[in-house]
Amino acid sequence: MKRLRTLSLVFSIMGLTAVSANAQSKKEVIEKMTVQIDSLQKDLVKKTANIHALEVKLAKLEGSMEVSTDLVKRLEAKSDSLTLKLVTKTNSVDSLNSEIKKLNTTIIELKSSGDTLLAKNEALQKEIDLSKEKAALKAPLNENKPVASDASKQLSAEASKATTADVPKAEVAVKKD
Repeated sequence: MKRLRTLSLVFSIMGLTAVSANAQSKKEVIEKMTVQIDSLQKDLVKKTANIHALEVKLAKLEGSMEVSTDLVKRLEAKSDSLTLKLVTKTNSVDSLNSEIKKLNTTIIELKSSGDTLLAKNEALQKEIDLSKEKAALKAPLNENKPVASDASKQLSAEASKATTADVPKAEVAVKKD
């Protein structure tokens, strides 16, 4: 029994030392865990601050994006407006070019008509001059007859009728270049 007592005492002491050792190791574990918790809390605070800073940057970028989007929309509207004006001006220029071509054609026709009229006028003038010469030659023979003056008047009247009948009034004023 002594042995039993000794053994029980030894076991008791061992148990107490194990418990105290266990208690010390639990204390150390708790202290280590406390340090780890503090470290994790510091990391959490840093990451939360970083997240907040990123959220602020994101808000700024979204604001900038909205401003940029509005600017792009305004520029697109301006571009569309300018394109429409360009198309309108191009159509206007095309229309004016077409009108210029028509006017150039009319000018060419009027020049041609004027040249024809000048040629007819010169021919009639030659006829008148020839008639006057014939009348002048006949006049000394027939001094009593005013045939040359009547014939001259008649040819002159026919010439003026021919020039005014063939040409509209606006075309009569055309000059030869």
